[in-house]
Amino acid sequence: MEENNRGRWNEPIKEGPDKEVPGYLVNLGPTGARGTMENKSFTVKYIFKGSPADGLILLDDVITGVNGKAFEVEHRFGNHMVRMKEFPEIGYEGPIMDFGNAIEDSEGKDGKLTLSVTRAGKSMDVVVKLEAIGRFSETFPKNCEKSALLAKRAMEYI
Repeated sequence: MEENNRGRWNEPIKEGPDKEVPGYLVNLGPTGARGTMENKSFTVKYIFKGSPADGLILLDDVITGVNGKAFEVEHRFGNHMVRMKEFPEIGYEGPIMDFGNAIEDSEGKDGKLTLSVTRAGKSMDVVVKLEAIGRFSETFPKNCEKSALLAKRAMEYI
C-alpha cells in the first residue's frame, strides 16, 4: 500500500505501552497484536506476551478477514465527521473498520474473534478469545456500561 513510506514502521515510539513494539504499527485492539496495513489486510509484526493472540497468531501472519467475512474494500481514510454531508461515502472504510466492528460483535457475544489468516501460504481460521464485555449502548458514550468499564480500566492503567 505505501511502498515508498515503509521506513516509518521501523521507528519505535519512546513512551506508553507500545514502546516495546519495533515500530509504529496499527493496534489490532484487545487481541494484543500490532501490524502493518496492506490494501485489504494486516500483516502481524508484533504480539504482546500474555495477550489473547499470543501463541495463536504468529509474526508475519496476514489477516485477510474476520468472523467469516473476507476484507473486500481497501483501506480508505477520509475526514468523514467534517465532510459527511457533502461526501457521505468518505471515511474510515475497509479492514480497519471491519476489524473494529468484528471486535464489537465478538465482545458483545461470547468473545470469540475468528481471524482468517494466511500463514506461510496456507489459509486458516484462528480463534482468538476476547473478554465478553458487552456492546456499546445506543447512547454511547453516555449511559453505557462498556464505556464506563473501559474508562475505568484506562484510568487504572494510567
